[in-house]
Amino acid sequence: MTERQIIQLLWDLGHFRNPAHAETWNVAPGDIDRLRFGDAVVKAAARSYQEFMAVSLEPLAAMHHGRLPVYDGEVGPATRELFTIERCGCPDFAAAVDAATGGGSWPAGCRPQLPQHHAITVNVKPAGMPAFLQPVFGAVWNNVAAAYAEIGLKLIREDGDRAANIQVSFEPLAGSTIGLAIVGQGQRCSTSIWAKFEPGYHPSNVIREWTSLVKHELGHNMGLSHSQGGVMNPSIVPGLPVSWIGDPSAPILNRWFGGEPVPVDPHGPEMWVKQCLTSDRGRELCVPLFPPRAVASA
Repeated sequence: MTERQIIQLLWDLGHFRNPAHAETWNVAPGDIDRLRFGDAVVKAAARSYQEFMAVSLEPLAAMHHGRLPVYDGEVGPATRELFTIERCGCPDFAAAVDAATGGGSWPAGCRPQLPQHHAITVNVKPAGMPAFLQPVFGAVWNNVAAAYAEIGLKLIREDGDRAANIQVSFEPLAGSTIGLAIVGQGQRCSTSIWAKFEPGYHPSNVIREWTSLVKHELGHNMGLSHSQGGVMNPSIVPGLPVSWIGDPSAPILNRWFGGEPVPVDPHGPEMWVKQCLTSDRGRELCVPLFPPRAVASA
């Protein structure tokens, strides 16, 4: 990437708006074309990006320099490569929004079959879905739906519904962007927003990494911003579990959706199975099995 492209990327991804680097706050859109790497405000923005993308920068620094990264805003070999890594195109810092927080989530009671639960519809448009993803997208979707059901949100596929709450499409995205989504704010039952995915993103483990990618972009639809590490890290963290449990964004999702599993099938004779442990003092701890298992109810 050129110097101009990198500075523009820093602007587009919000690193001139990092609350921790007040020296960049006076930069306006008209200033971008005259800025250079040596300028103090650009170094501050680059340092912000280095810090925010530390999970990806650390292995690059080890490869290029044989050491841990130095967060100094200098665009050396490791940092230059950092700007080319495939990542979500949503800004890391948006105006007046703190990192890893948001005002999103969907209200309970939107679906009559689940009046006490959070449930929304999703329209996955098949046009543009890459051939390598088509045979396994069912497994990807089952992982994503199970992860959200575990924290209290039911995702209902209603393909072909143009009024569905989330419209999922596959279309070429600019540069190294592999996903892009509307960051939900104050959604209602009738709200319809979108999530887009780069069809050229072909990781070595398609099911695992596409599970993380779809969870990530739908996380933006819920109202989440980027976090450092975990599912909402701007670039894909390899090997993440299907579950949201233990993720940096889990407390936010649990607060929004209750953290209690929703029924697998609200119409069928099924129920969630829990595993319970009893201490020698009679205290009992129960957790839902994951992946969820359904059994015939009595």
